[in-house]
Amino acid sequence: RRRARRRSPAGPSSSRHRPCSSNAASRDMDFFKTSAEPPQPSGPSAFDVAKTDAWQYQDEFQRLSVSCFKKCVSAQKHPYNEGDMSLGEMQCVDRCVAKYVETKKQLLETHNRVHTAAQTQAEVQKGLVGGAK
Repeated sequence: RRRARRRSPAGPSSSRHRPCSSNAASRDMDFFKTSAEPPQPSGPSAFDVAKTDAWQYQDEFQRLSVSCFKKCVSAQKHPYNEGDMSLGEMQCVDRCVAKYVETKKQLLETHNRVHTAAQTQAEVQKGLVGGAK
């Protein structure tokens, strides 16, 4: 047997069955937004920064390794039939790494000095232009 559906006495146009208007729905949605929600970060997340730093360190280490290996451990000078590096190769690698790190340090310091000077100069020029108005 089939059961007959009951219809509401007010008919299908009752307020209970009427869909909400879009304005009322958006107003209700705004009600649920509170100031307790954390603000969205404007820049990269800490995880993204750490990931980028890790990639940069890995890339730098790869460059250092390849550069010093090519310079100090040559297959033409010494065939790869020995399991360990010779004393001369170890000393060469040690000096190469020290020079590489020192060079990178000096480059970074020079870059920071030039960048700071350029920022200072731009601020001074902006102050002069802004003060002339």
